[in-house]
Amino acid sequence: NLNNLSSYASFSRKLSVGTHSIYLKVKDDEGVWSTEVSKTVTVSKKTSPPTATILSISPNPTNNETSISFSGSGNDPDGGNIQSYSWRSNIDNNLSSYASFSRKLSVGTHSIYLKVKDDEGVWSTEVSKTVTVSKKTSPPTATILSISPNPANNETSISFSGSGNDPDGGNIQSYSWRSNIDNNLSSYDSFSRKLSVGTHTIYFKVQDDENVWSEEVSQQMTVTKKTSQPIATIDTITPNPATTNDMITFNGTGTDTDGNIQTYLWESSRDGTLEDMSTFSQQMSAGEHQICFQVRDDDNLLSEKDCQTLLVQEPEQDAVAIYHDQPISNLNIQANESHLYYIDVPNHATALIVKTTDVAEDSVDLYVSKDQVPSIETRDIRSFSGKGNERIRIDAGGADGFNGTSLEKNEACQLNEGRYYILVHSAKNGGSYGLHARYLSLEFPFMGSQWQVTRAYDDSTHTGTGQRYSLDFAQTKCVSYGKPILAAEAGTVTIGPRNAFGKNVYIQHYDGYKTLYAHLATVSVKEDSKVQKGQEIGTCGNTGNIEGSACGHHGGTHLHFTFTKDSTGIKPEPLSGESNFVQYTFVAGSDLNNPRTFVIVDNQSAVISSNVNSHTEGYMGEMQYLLTSEQPENGITATWQPHLSENNQYAVYAHIPKAKSTAMVRYTIHHSDGDSEFTVNQYNYSNEWVRLGEQSYSFDAGNDGYVSINTKNIENNKSVGIDAILWTTAEWGAGGEITPEIPLNLSATETTSNQILLTWLTPAGTRLPDKYNIYRDGILVETISASQLAFTDQTVEKESSYAYQVSATYDTMEGELSKEIFIKTSPADEEEPENQLPENWENFDSAAYKYQLMMTSELWDGNDILVAEDTDVLGAFVGDECRGYAFPKPGPNETKLFYLQIWSNSSKNETISFRYYNMETGEESRPLNKHITFIADEAIGTVVAPVQIKIISTITQTLSLHAGWNWVAFYVVSDDTSLNTVFSEVQDSCERIVSQKGYSEYLMNQWYGSLQNIEYSQMYMLKMKNAAILSIEGRSLTPEEMKLSLHQNWNWEPFLLDKQLSLNQGLVSINNACERIVGQKGYAEYAQGWWGNLLNLEAGSGYKLFMKQEAILTYPQTNTAKRMKRVPEVTSGFENAALFEYQGTITGFVEEKIIDARDQVMPYIDNELRGSGKIVQTPDGYRCFIQVWGNTSGNKIHLKYFDASSNVLKDIDQTIVFKTDMSLGSIQAPEMLTLKSNSDIDLSKDINGDQVLDIKDLIRMLQILSGFNQ
Repeated sequence: NLNNLSSYASFSRKLSVGTHSIYLKVKDDEGVWSTEVSKTVTVSKKTSPPTATILSISPNPTNNETSISFSGSGNDPDGGNIQSYSWRSNIDNNLSSYASFSRKLSVGTHSIYLKVKDDEGVWSTEVSKTVTVSKKTSPPTATILSISPNPANNETSISFSGSGNDPDGGNIQSYSWRSNIDNNLSSYDSFSRKLSVGTHTIYFKVQDDENVWSEEVSQQMTVTKKTSQPIATIDTITPNPATTNDMITFNGTGTDTDGNIQTYLWESSRDGTLEDMSTFSQQMSAGEHQICFQVRDDDNLLSEKDCQTLLVQEPEQDAVAIYHDQPISNLNIQANESHLYYIDVPNHATALIVKTTDVAEDSVDLYVSKDQVPSIETRDIRSFSGKGNERIRIDAGGADGFNGTSLEKNEACQLNEGRYYILVHSAKNGGSYGLHARYLSLEFPFMGSQWQVTRAYDDSTHTGTGQRYSLDFAQTKCVSYGKPILAAEAGTVTIGPRNAFGKNVYIQHYDGYKTLYAHLATVSVKEDSKVQKGQEIGTCGNTGNIEGSACGHHGGTHLHFTFTKDSTGIKPEPLSGESNFVQYTFVAGSDLNNPRTFVIVDNQSAVISSNVNSHTEGYMGEMQYLLTSEQPENGITATWQPHLSENNQYAVYAHIPKAKSTAMVRYTIHHSDGDSEFTVNQYNYSNEWVRLGEQSYSFDAGNDGYVSINTKNIENNKSVGIDAILWTTAEWGAGGEITPEIPLNLSATETTSNQILLTWLTPAGTRLPDKYNIYRDGILVETISASQLAFTDQTVEKESSYAYQVSATYDTMEGELSKEIFIKTSPADEEEPENQLPENWENFDSAAYKYQLMMTSELWDGNDILVAEDTDVLGAFVGDECRGYAFPKPGPNETKLFYLQIWSNSSKNETISFRYYNMETGEESRPLNKHITFIADEAIGTVVAPVQIKIISTITQTLSLHAGWNWVAFYVVSDDTSLNTVFSEVQDSCERIVSQKGYSEYLMNQWYGSLQNIEYSQMYMLKMKNAAILSIEGRSLTPEEMKLSLHQNWNWEPFLLDKQLSLNQGLVSINNACERIVGQKGYAEYAQGWWGNLLNLEAGSGYKLFMKQEAILTYPQTNTAKRMKRVPEVTSGFENAALFEYQGTITGFVEEKIIDARDQVMPYIDNELRGSGKIVQTPDGYRCFIQVWGNTSGNKIHLKYFDASSNVLKDIDQTIVFKTDMSLGSIQAPEMLTLKSNSDIDLSKDINGDQVLDIKDLIRMLQILSGFNQ
């Protein structure tokens, strides 16, 4: 009886009091109405009004600059809901229509009134409370506490620290740092970041809890340009392979040409983060480990990773290791008893000989098997019944590595690498026996720079001697004459007769093996003398029957080398590792058994289709480049074609110069199996070799294989660097220079009046030497391992002058001496300060212990300030027992170091912790952030790279939360992680918190829901009613705690560092497993790098990751990426993401459109801008990365395209339905978008009456244009 109610299928509304007959009819698409149907509804009169309650008004009293929080509630006794709130003041009138809010009030005594309205439109009676507001009087003050280091360089992370004070007794809520060069720096009281080059004026101000800002204070800061990155080198990992019972020693060094190494980082692909020392030992889990090593210098720059493979096996049960050519004797065995041994045989070895000694006839049987324990029952292995002093000889040839007990096939003498088990069994009476196992393992008979095989003989025609399988060796560049010739294996010398071989030497090895060294210039050994492997026996010459001049093809100066067994020539395959006995080239040194080929085609040898520019920054000081803005219509083509000497698999590298290289360049590798393409963003590299694809390519000698580029489709206004291309049969960086380089930066420091400390550096990019020689006053005083870059001379006298030099050696080749330096010692040492130590420190006595360990270290406090006063003491402890202590002493470059000797009665495995004692204040600090495992006679840390020890302190994380949704992460661990504690200072502003493990809501001073505690391993979506600042105190996370396990599909993951990292740096550990990352500022996809409108991971932020497979995410402690030019993050232009709970992504491609990187795509829902879309050049071309926000699914998304080149706004044809967390398209398979015809709006002209431009579009265009102008 109220007539028409609605024309919708479903609706809601109120009815008047009475009994209603409700009628419904429908009309079809032909305009025909149905018959009406009806139902009865009874409506009575509302009887009870709602009631209002003021829950809190805080603070009260307050002042006119303080934000006051108001909270109220309502109740409907009829069971209805409260729909509206009304707050007012007798002074400031209407205040708010929300249940809870915050705002300031004017000065005076306010009567605050609240009333509520229920869902029947009935208002409650007003309730009231009084609030007294006084006038604010004093602004806060700001203080810059420290800016360090100052001066610094542009690659150094600079630490800023400031504080504020409110004289009115309030709290400091906000901080603002800025630079006159880099503009806004931070909104935190303390932070670290890099600055650009220049003289900065740093400004700092604070804001109190009444929103009043202080005056700015300032300080000068000088920043210079950084020149070089440190280099990390793994020297040794021994033993390798190893077992899980072995203590494996890791030894690495770092060099920094313009500073010192501060930190060492070791990581295992299986066991995660290892120790942070240059040298240490520990046990490892079973499996194949990829061990990677990095160093960080004092400018906070991280080196590239140097990686090696480590194989760790479970120990063999009951098997005892025996070693090459080390006989054992007097072993007792009982009747029917078995003893099991094993020997590890390397690659390229020849003929394993296993021999029993000193046994009675038939007392033992001997069994040998490869890679498995021999079986007595089946006798399916090589065996014999011992008859006293007999042997088994195993030669390669069969599939199982055995070829009987005699050498029958000379052409197959290379023994398979592996573990050989030896079983000694007594079937009768038992007794005693001895055991001797040995194998032959040849090394190249020379050393030094590059040699090659000038001829390989496989017949008996050469010089009529009947020798087969001989090799002629000569050094490149005709410099072989007089170079040392070395024994390929230990043995006994026979001087050969002067014949066609000229001066020649035979070395008789065991079991009938012999090597010949012919055409020598000189002989330095005597008849029947014993020589060791690698010992010099003469020099290379041209005596005897030779052909050609001093440098002929197979005549002239060369070494003629043969390898025989029982006077029969055999192939010297153990030298080459090759089975086809072809001519090959190799590099001598520590890499003898890894022959390889390098071919480099530089830019001068490349074929370029058009004239280009030249520059001096490239490989060998020369490169060429093309500016794409100046290129011809079809671009230019550059082709590099190598002359390869052998058919093989080659890795291919491009040299990217430092200058004139900013383009995204696609290289085409034309190889025997077809064509492959690899895209390189030259902008990311600086004088670096970049591998063109992870795989190797097949190339045939003499064919038409080559590498090419074409610049036609490269983006305009870019510079294409054209430099060298390298082909190699080995991993680049596996070898190094052959001639030892001169040590750099030799310095001398007097540590005491009778001790001088020397330090130096290895030249960057060169192979690490084997040893260093220390010369004092021209006399060699010491030879040390290359793992050390320092030496302490303890044999000097007081008040004396000395001159020092250092040289490097490879094998036995010594390089040139360094520049000579001079130093004079002091008359006497200064007195040790008289200090009082705690009793448990003072009672330490080194004489009570058997073993010692030496550690050179630096000590840092919680503010990263070096602890190095004379009253500082560093102590080593096991539990509460002091095991040694040290005061700071001088180190290189005016540093102070702790030279700590640690003592124990156990040779290994005791855990050592550290304590710091300040003798001036009497305070002892513990725990420190470091512990080590004691190993007797170890030396960890050096004066160049000391062990870093830090005093643990509490840190504070500050989050600026805005109204609406915040994706947050916590990188501190507090003692109490309950929601009520963590959010105590802001929870009146909180509404809801959500994670992948549950959610909770905040109501009436309490959190309710399935989520009750914060976990640092989770990302949270936090909804705020209004903006607030949240601070959390606790300890920082350990590297182990920062390892996050990711499952397949979506993961909500926190960023756990207190600094910003690029995606390529922060996600390097999961690059190949992660497909997509989404944040509140954009998203990105992985395709040979991260691409999209999200560039950086920010401290305190959370992200959603889509994983293709399970993986472990490990955040790097510092920058682990290659040296890269910094790419600034472009603001998306959409600032309202916090208003929405859900998001979606669209990766698209606009068809039939020449895309400009300045173009934008804008998503709309119901004519409201709901996100942003950035154009990014990816390896597969330009893609639109569009992120859309919403609170519900099902809404239609309309896309608009802004063409920056013509200032025209266009509609896109496709309409997409919004779904929560949708992911449409990818870089390789984008959503295809087409522009709608006749939809252009020209923003550069007046808008005529036929074109309607939404004001939001106009504002958006102004934002875009002004952003690019900046």
